[in-house]
Formats: sequence, C-alpha cells, structure tokens
Amino acid sequence: MHMRYIRVQRGFSLVELMVALLLGVVLTSGVISVFITSKSSYSLNNAVGQVQEAGRYALSTMEPIISMAGYSGCTSSVLGKKTYVNNLSGATSEPVYNFVDPVFGFEFTGTGVGGTAKDTTSGVPVVDTTASDWTPNISSAMQTAINPYSPVKYSDMFLVHEELGNPAVMISPYDDGTTISLYASTTTPPMTVGDIAVASSCQNIEAFQITGGTPGTPPGNGTVLHDTSGNPGNGTAWTKLFNNTGSSDTVGRAQTYLFFVGKGIDGGYSLYEASFGTGTGLLAVQEIVPGVENMQVLYGVDQFNGDPTPDNVPDAYVTADQVTDWTGVVAVRVALVARSDDGAIDKSMTPSAATGIQMLGVGFSDAMTYYPAADRRIHRYFVETMSIRNTLP
Repeated sequence: MHMRYIRVQRGFSLVELMVALLLGVVLTSGVISVFITSKSSYSLNNAVGQVQEAGRYALSTMEPIISMAGYSGCTSSVLGKKTYVNNLSGATSEPVYNFVDPVFGFEFTGTGVGGTAKDTTSGVPVVDTTASDWTPNISSAMQTAINPYSPVKYSDMFLVHEELGNPAVMISPYDDGTTISLYASTTTPPMTVGDIAVASSCQNIEAFQITGGTPGTPPGNGTVLHDTSGNPGNGTAWTKLFNNTGSSDTVGRAQTYLFFVGKGIDGGYSLYEASFGTGTGLLAVQEIVPGVENMQVLYGVDQFNGDPTPDNVPDAYVTADQVTDWTGVVAVRVALVARSDDGAIDKSMTPSAATGIQMLGVGFSDAMTYYPAADRRIHRYFVETMSIRNTLP
C-alpha cells in the first residue's frame, strides 16, 4: 500500500509581503523622483528656449525695418545731402506722417519711473492710455490706433518711416503741376488713391498724398495726382523738385511702423507692430512677439551738444525726450525684457524678481532698473544697436 502525500499550497508570509511592498515603494519612489526631475528640467529648458526665441525674434523683426529707416529711392543720406520737403498737411505736428525724420521716439516719463520700475501686479500688464505719460506726448492718430491694444507702463515706443522698395519710375514731365505719369514694374508695391507716397531723385525728396489718378496695378503705366485735397491732404502746391524725369526719378508708397509693448490676447505682455500708410491712418496692428515685457530705446545722435561736423557717427546715445533734431539720428539701441510662461521655475527656487534687470547699462541717460514680478517665470534681457543704413557715408 502506497501512502500519498498531499502538498499544501502556501502563500507569502507576512514578512515576505512586507519586504516586497518595501521594495515596490523604493522602486516607485525612484521612478517618480526621476520623472519629477526630468519634468522640471524640461520645463526649465523649454522656458529658456521660449525667452531666447522671443527676444531674438523681436530684435530680428525690428532690425531690417530700422536699417531701412529713411529709405527714399537713390538718395542715401539724411544729413545735409538732399532737399527733403514734406508736403503733407499738418506733418510737423503729426509724427506719423513726418517722413523727414527717419525715426521718431517716445520716452515713457509717467509716474513710477525715476530710475527703477517694478511690476507689482504678478505679471498682469498695467495699461496706460494717458498720452502725456510719454515724452513727446503720444499724438492723436497714434492714440486712436494703439489704445485698443492697451499700451503698458514703463515701456518706450518708436516710429520708423521709409519708402517701400522698388518704386515706380516717372516717365513723363508734369502736365499741370499736380499729375505724374509712372511706370510700375512687377515688383512695385501697388499704390491707390489715399496712400502716402514719396517722390525722389538722387538729390530731392518730397512726401505727399495721392489724391487722385489711376495708379494702376503693376506692371504698367499709371498716373498719380497730388493736389491740396485728401486726408491728411497736401499742405501746399507741388514744389516741382523733379523737373527732369529719368530712371532715378521715382514715386513709391511710403509706410510708417510703430513698435510698442501692449497687453496681449492672452492677457500677458506682447510686442506690437502698427503700420500707417494711408490718409485714413492705420493699416494694421499685429501682435508679433508674445512675452516681451518691457522695451527701452536710445537714439544715437550725430552733431550732439553743438558738434559742428556731421560725420554720420553717433556722438551720444540719448532718450527720445533729449533728441532735438531727429534728422540727426543715425542709430537706434533697443533693449528688451522677455519672459517665459508661468511655472517654469520650481517653487523651491528664488523668484526671478529678486534681481533687478539693469537696462541699457550704467551711466546712460535711460539707465533704468526693471524689476519683474515675483512669479515663477524666467526673464531675460536682450539689447542690440542698429545702424540706419541710409545715413551712412
């Protein structure tokens, strides 16, 4: 007779189960720790890339426009090498249409500057629509254009004037002192009645408004009229600076760009670009770079403090309220503070607002220290000096 042994199934003992649970907790903790560290590093690196991209893109957008400031056909110098007549009505009092000046700036001088500026609203922009908080004061045309886009405190603004490239060629003499016949190539920007335009030769320039005619669609012939009608209109009769037509005598559409920092669509800070090019004023306002929190601008001025020799080299970099002759500006220095999205900095780290950002260096007339809000964002400072190529010797 054989005896059968029945094997009794047994589970884990309590000790074995506790050891297994402990090992599981240790492994899970390690995985979670690696995940949190990786996520924090990713967020930080992503924020660094974000501010880097915002600052570089903002400056790269401004650079070609500033470089072409004052462009007007084959005339290349702003200081003393041409005759420039601005025939637009009220141009001396409305910087948007004063094409004699390649650039024109507005320095923020409102309450709260005085060497330092602090964002005390946790990164929510403080809107400022008071024209007198900038010097020179914001004009009525500019205020109407930008107030819906909420310009913010502490930040400067500036205008750039230029003629768009590849203007149409004058092909006939004047008929009655108000009409010009043109030929536009396939690359000539279209012109319409109401546009602000620039007529130029290698010696003379005149800004005016197209008040009639048939500018036409390139390529082909067309005519433009420049009488005293229109809005803003032409202030005086045509001065006839261009008595001889030729390949160097051209008419092209003019455009003014305005850069300012305003409140973005997402409720944060953004860099805006507004463009003016018609008698009715505004062409477009675009939010071009979200995350630009502050902009400070200096202007490199030739013949500063009585220097009698125009050499197209800046004698000083000054703020907009210190410029007495805008035709003498030969360079623009732009400083920006860009910020990342919130949550880039770990809660255990010191907020970025602990350190002020010294904008435009120590000793300059606009040496402002800007303190960002005490938030969990990364802030970075960018600065670039850009020459106005049309003022170079």
